[in-house]
Amino acid sequence: MLQQHAPHRARRADRKPLALFTLLLLPALPLRASAQSALPRTLPLQGRLTDAAGKDLQGSHALEFRIYPVATGGSATWTEQHPAVQVQNGVFSVQLGSRTGFPVDLFDGKALWLGMRVGNDNEMVPRSAITSGAFSQLAAQAIDVENRVIHPKSVFVGAQKVISADGRWVGSPTGLIGPQGPAGPQGPAGPQGPQGAQGVSGPQGATGPQGPTGPIGPRGPIGDSIFKLNGTSSYYTAGNVGIGIALPTNPLTVASSQTSGEILRSIASTTSGNPVAIKGHAAATGGTGVSGFGGNTGVLGTSNGKGVYGLTTSASGVGVYGESTSTATGTSIGVYGKISNTAGSAIWGTAVAQSGPTRAVRGNNASSNGVGVEGYSSATAGNTIGVRGETLSPNGIGIEGVNTYTTSSASIGVSGKAWHLGVFGESQSTSGSAHISVYGRIANPAGTAILGRNNGGGGYGVRGESNADGTGVYGATSAMRSNGVYGYNGGPTGSNIDYNAKGVLGVSAKGSGVVGKAYGQGYAAVTGEALGSARLALYGSGDMYVSGNKNFIQPHPDDPSRLVKFVCLEGNESGTYFRGSAKLVDGSVEIDIPAEWQAVTASEGITVHLTPVGSLARIAVRTKSRERIVVFGSEDCDFDYVVHGVRRGYTNYEPYIENRYIHPSIRGIAYGTQFPKELRDILVQNGTLNADYTPNEATAQRLGWKLIEPEDVPPEQRFWLPIEERERLRLDANPEPRVPATVSVPATANEVDR
Repeated sequence: MLQQHAPHRARRADRKPLALFTLLLLPALPLRASAQSALPRTLPLQGRLTDAAGKDLQGSHALEFRIYPVATGGSATWTEQHPAVQVQNGVFSVQLGSRTGFPVDLFDGKALWLGMRVGNDNEMVPRSAITSGAFSQLAAQAIDVENRVIHPKSVFVGAQKVISADGRWVGSPTGLIGPQGPAGPQGPAGPQGPQGAQGVSGPQGATGPQGPTGPIGPRGPIGDSIFKLNGTSSYYTAGNVGIGIALPTNPLTVASSQTSGEILRSIASTTSGNPVAIKGHAAATGGTGVSGFGGNTGVLGTSNGKGVYGLTTSASGVGVYGESTSTATGTSIGVYGKISNTAGSAIWGTAVAQSGPTRAVRGNNASSNGVGVEGYSSATAGNTIGVRGETLSPNGIGIEGVNTYTTSSASIGVSGKAWHLGVFGESQSTSGSAHISVYGRIANPAGTAILGRNNGGGGYGVRGESNADGTGVYGATSAMRSNGVYGYNGGPTGSNIDYNAKGVLGVSAKGSGVVGKAYGQGYAAVTGEALGSARLALYGSGDMYVSGNKNFIQPHPDDPSRLVKFVCLEGNESGTYFRGSAKLVDGSVEIDIPAEWQAVTASEGITVHLTPVGSLARIAVRTKSRERIVVFGSEDCDFDYVVHGVRRGYTNYEPYIENRYIHPSIRGIAYGTQFPKELRDILVQNGTLNADYTPNEATAQRLGWKLIEPEDVPPEQRFWLPIEERERLRLDANPEPRVPATVSVPATANEVDR
């Protein structure tokens, strides 16, 4: 601006009578510019002209302006002529630099003075000093230089030069670190390193099969004997034969007092065919094929084929029967199977009948806390199995646990307890609709058909696996208020939640670990119920997809017959928020930010919403970040606030995913009855469904969606049929297995000669 003076009289140098003028220098208007418009290059000047008598001049006058580097004398560095300036009541206004531009380096910070003359008069004295306002012309070099070319001589940061006059960087060499570039191509593989030290030897492998029998030597002469010959066979029918005993009481008795080793061994040496080392056959319906009694092991059979094989032709007979009559404390076992082969089976039961309620293995125990069948495998490696049941019948059962006792509060059909797999059931039948690996049935309303319990730090009580299109564990129920699958974890109580303790664990390498399906209106596919304090009804460690609403329910405050149901808000980001109220004091306040919100919220993407309470004050946000939010306003007032953020780790949320969940799977059956009509119409619009809501087979084929035939769906899953018809079809296809009659135990089983 031009230096402001009080009105004064200026005299011309020649002191002519009418050469006196009064000049009033007014403050120059500030120069304003923006990065979007060119900066003005003129200086506004207003003044007042009077004659020698103090009378204001009127009309048009020629004015000349000069800028000097000195207050008196010297040469002008800039001159501009304005030949016709309108003067009204002595006041004039001009734009200096509008006719003759200022030199670029004129306003470089040195002192300058402005001179002026009217018409042909001499220049007025004294000259007027030009102060800082005019030097705002320098701002043309200092505005935002985005998309502009700048020409600095050098660049300083504080007192430190960082760019020299010739354009070289002379600052700290560590001051410029650009973003990391893309990874370069992988270099060639280096030479192979030296061979490592020899590892320790592995465990010794299992013993191989027995070699072939050598040739038979020449036959010796026949001596005197009580045995008679019948061709190549010898026989004796006059009495009993004893080995190691003088008075045998049985047709053949072998006795020995040795403390270890084998008393009697029968070897079938051939390695082909189906030889039997020892075979016991009892034609009587109450007889016993083979009966073994011992203080430790009743019958021990080892073979490359079958260790012990029992056969009965009686409809109610027993192929192999093991009994332990000891009442002393201990782990007595009726039948014990043990194997050291890492891929063998301790006890194997096979039901080859093609119809009927066959049982591969059945165990019955009359003890109040005994075990019907127990399988134990001592091998610590390989696919060892304690008990395995297999059936080839399409309606057979590999292992069935039945408990018909109706008064016990903890009766169990099958109990599996192991360090690895408690119960393992496998059904390899590829035909039929009712093949079952493990089936548990119980009549006691408080009992358990199948109970899997694991008391160790790892493993599983019950584990289901499916490597094809089947189901690892499938639970179905047709009764009201009953459970298809029930998982319970009775871990210690307390306020600390152990997320590794699980009632039901579903694991899948491809597909779904646990799938719950409900085919009736108002039923839940999966229900999680927390009955104690500090419990979670449902916990998921990953994302959760829901095709419908996400609701919460709460008791109605006045009507016990109803609940209040709210639905969650939806959005295209993983948001966080907190809210509260505050008050402006002296026009400003800092909002308290919860530490837990800071812990889960990203630093970018924060928004703040403010609402004055009881006032029309204007309030705004001065500072906002994850660590600090400051609010200011036009007056002190109460206000409410809501702060939104984005969850850490989820800032790059992608709202579009591949459709692997909302599409039909059954040919010709209307899909989406669980959805509202508007959503089903969207599926018609995008080509997923036909107009009648049946699958669009062209779309399914194009996208690789598998459509199965309705008759291939299990009857209980045919949701399009009435529940009565589904139940009828289910029973027709899979009749309930009958509880077999109790196997009769021979009365003389414990009377075998000792």
